[in-house]
Amino acid sequence: MDSVPPRATAAADNTADGRSGRAAFVGRSAELDHLNSCAERVLVGRAQIVWVEGAAGMGKTALLNRFVTGLTGFTVLAAHCDPTESSLGYGLLDQLASGIDGPLAQWTQNRPTQHTTPVAAGGWLLDLLAESSGTGPVALVVDDTQWADRLSAQALGFALRRVTGDRLLVLLALRVPAADSDVAAITGHLSRNRIETTTLSLA
Repeated sequence: MDSVPPRATAAADNTADGRSGRAAFVGRSAELDHLNSCAERVLVGRAQIVWVEGAAGMGKTALLNRFVTGLTGFTVLAAHCDPTESSLGYGLLDQLASGIDGPLAQWTQNRPTQHTTPVAAGGWLLDLLAESSGTGPVALVVDDTQWADRLSAQALGFALRRVTGDRLLVLLALRVPAADSDVAAITGHLSRNRIETTTLSLA
């Protein structure tokens, strides 16, 4: 299964409203409509979190790829979690930093290390999101969130709890069912915030 390509670039705005295109995507038009609606809310300063849940092979990654590829006017920060890196401290944040280029490249120099506390790492991410949103809305995309490392999840949760009224769209793909206690802890970190949140369940 292909992962969402990590990148942090502002796509050329070819549409007036910044939504992804409406070209047919077999069987997922309703889901794409929902994601486009969330993107519209973000454009007017209503931050959004969308959990995309489903069993393995249900097309979570394909849906994210389809949406992000057509998303215009957004700076995209993306990471794809992997089970081999679930115990690697700040592996998720490191992917986000590695995908940064252009004017934001300076942020890679101060990326969190193994010695960084989750609070400090969350502050770094919060500042990165604020800097990125200075030129337009931001989409933060995490695929296979169930394999995120705990330190990154704590840092991301810290940042999301301090986002208010920002033009931020957060897309979190999660494989379900996920009964593992580590997964429950990760989703817990990412769910405790005041951002408007919806869930897309793929079946």
